[in-house]
Amino acid sequence: MKETRARSDAGFTVVEILVALVVAMLILTAASQLYSLTQTSSGSAQRRAKASNMAYDLMRQAQQTAPAPCPYSTPNTTTVALPDPTALPGATASQTISCPYASTNPNLSLITITVNYNNPEPRSVVRAIVTGI
Repeated sequence: MKETRARSDAGFTVVEILVALVVAMLILTAASQLYSLTQTSSGSAQRRAKASNMAYDLMRQAQQTAPAPCPYSTPNTTTVALPDPTALPGATASQTISCPYASTNPNLSLITITVNYNNPEPRSVVRAIVTGI
């Protein structure tokens, strides 16, 4: 009688290893893309939040100094200095005071603050408040 040896199935074939490597590479590539997208979105949100906070700070300052009764027959727009220009490099801000309610209540002023910044493409944040007696 002829003696036969049992075949050992203890390892992986080259094809199985290659398939596992390709699947792992696809998963790692997708994870890398997701991480990159998350980082970009996080930076955009952070710059928008900084611009919004600056607009609110400028709006509070303008609210304290707004004249009553509202003296402007047309909207008065001025460039204002940012509270912290280093927080959002290259950003600019403008303030517009108008009197849309002059015929009914001349003591009310509409203060609009616009902060323009790069994200890296140009973006802006606009905040407004009605103030007066």
